[in-house]
Amino acid sequence: MTRGRLIGASLVLALVALALVAVLTAGSRKQPLDPGSAAPDGARAVAQVLRAQGVSVHVTHTAAGLVQQSAGPDSTVVVTRAGLLGRASLHRIAQTSSSAGSLVLIAPTAPVLADLGLPIREVPGARSDPGQLRCSTPPFDGLRFDGGVAPRSYTSTVGAGCARLDDGGDAIRTLPAVPGLRPAVVVIGSDQFLRNRGVLSADDAAIALRALGSHPRLVWVAADTAHADASATGSGEASPWPRWLGPGTWLVAACVVLLMLWRGRRLGRLVTEPLPVVVPAVETTLSRGQLYRRARDTARTAEVLRIASRHRLARYLGLAPTTPAAELVRETAQATRRDAREVHDVLVGGPVDDEAQLIRTAQELQNLERQVHRP
Repeated sequence: MTRGRLIGASLVLALVALALVAVLTAGSRKQPLDPGSAAPDGARAVAQVLRAQGVSVHVTHTAAGLVQQSAGPDSTVVVTRAGLLGRASLHRIAQTSSSAGSLVLIAPTAPVLADLGLPIREVPGARSDPGQLRCSTPPFDGLRFDGGVAPRSYTSTVGAGCARLDDGGDAIRTLPAVPGLRPAVVVIGSDQFLRNRGVLSADDAAIALRALGSHPRLVWVAADTAHADASATGSGEASPWPRWLGPGTWLVAACVVLLMLWRGRRLGRLVTEPLPVVVPAVETTLSRGQLYRRARDTARTAEVLRIASRHRLARYLGLAPTTPAAELVRETAQATRRDAREVHDVLVGGPVDDEAQLIRTAQELQNLERQVHRP
């Protein structure tokens, strides 16, 4: 395999490796509470059960995507990991969901509730393990809620709550709808009931179905780190580059370094090495001529023949190898008693465009050398 082919094959392998990294990275981008993720922290089980119950689930990751979904009175809007959204995105969600049938918030923090303009306050302080708490508030009446260890708790002067915790707040709060301002709101202080690994605890599955399946259409705003707002994450301006670009660049750089080490040469002085076999000079001459012939480079071939003839003539006439062509032509013309212009055309000038002219030039050079050799 030639050097060019080896380099080409190495580049192809690097591109294949880069594509593999992109696919693997894309596959590993499933975030917690992602309705398309089958991981223990994903929410695919709940999404599939909702679809089996006739609820159409539409997933988006940004507030702009929620606007495109056009949530109407027949829609439930659920927002998970709202802390990854900035204030502007939360304001946009509040405006867009005002015409929806209901709005479900999963474990929102106090700043999120404030940005959404909801009259609900998060109860601060330590929270104890709620165990299994029974709800007595529609639509969760009679259900046992197991929110896991230390769920968030909330309180409000309006609406109702259930699953009372030791700190005086409720793990689930509901707000009635205010026409033109907000839909019916459900705030749930834990996300464990949505995760694949915890959906079977207590009546968490029933709570998920009642909270998210109250309307025939569900718009799931699954905020994740890939679409997080810079104002929420505090990381500055969001990067426009895909996440796989960084590891992919490192992989390509590593491939290039390995290629350099593989194909590189050790620095040092040039050394001579004996040839493994002895090649007769006539064979190398014939091989070189065949290469010139295959390339159809008659002009270059003629120049090689002329240079060799000039060197031999200069040595025979007692001239230095670096003698100018004009002086060599003059001395050769005197030795052969031929016209200087004719000698110049043979030794120096005259284009050679085809093999016929090349043969004629070679014959003229040979005749000229013979005339110089004769006394």
